[in-house]
Amino acid sequence: MYERAEDADRRITALAREFEATIDRLTDNEEIITGLKAFLRLLRAGDVAPGRTAADA
Repeated sequence: MYERAEDADRRITALAREFEATIDRLTDNEEIITGLKAFLRLLRAGDVAPGRTAADA
């Protein structure tokens, strides 16, 4: 069960990184881009396990 959860976490993290990279390539609507990046940071911060930091995620 833990292996499945860890696999899902890895896939979600990879998807978030791909999403962020895609957003970085956009140049229009800077306020939207900034808001989406902040939202991604919140998602990552919410998924941090106790004893870890968002940078570790």
